[in-house]
Amino acid sequence: LHDDVMLLDAVPAPPDDRTSSMRAVLDASWKLLSAAEQRACSGVACFRGGFELNAAQSVVRAGLVQLGSLIDKSFLRCTTEGRYHMHEQIRQFALAQLNQSSDAARAIHRRHTAYYAALAAAQQTVPGSVPGAASIALFDRDLENLRLALDHALDENDIERVTSLLESLVPYFRFKGWNQEIVSAMKQACSLHSTPIALQARWQRWW
Repeated sequence: LHDDVMLLDAVPAPPDDRTSSMRAVLDASWKLLSAAEQRACSGVACFRGGFELNAAQSVVRAGLVQLGSLIDKSFLRCTTEGRYHMHEQIRQFALAQLNQSSDAARAIHRRHTAYYAALAAAQQTVPGSVPGAASIALFDRDLENLRLALDHALDENDIERVTSLLESLVPYFRFKGWNQEIVSAMKQACSLHSTPIALQARWQRWW
């Protein structure tokens, strides 16, 4: 169920039964949203593992009013710490709506990558050193978004952002003992097109 909301459509039901499947419930709920709410909802589906207001404003151009409306309609929830979360089934559904427009999806994914690359770079971690407690807490909180940003940068062959993210994340991964994740990331990075030889050598030395 985590992988595909369509699995919930397995039980047949009368065509007029709106609660026959999760897909039907989400379809019916989606149609009750305004166009602006649909844009905000599909936009924030780009985040994985939750997000904060600053991220929504920068990546999706969604503010408190839009997010508050989605909370009222049970598409989002917000913790007492001010972090927003979307249930994984809803996120997959909303992400499918976003992906119907490849241009819109690509623009949001690029802003997502830029935002989290900058967030990680601001921690000023140094390869070979141990990240500070504040940096570790931030990386713990946004780990899934940081991994996703790195995946997007690799897919886009964005050497500049791949370099920035690796420089920031490798000390954290080493601190966590996630050596296999470092090896996997470095191998993917070294396979990018037009990567300078000196940079490839640096990445190979890291793993």
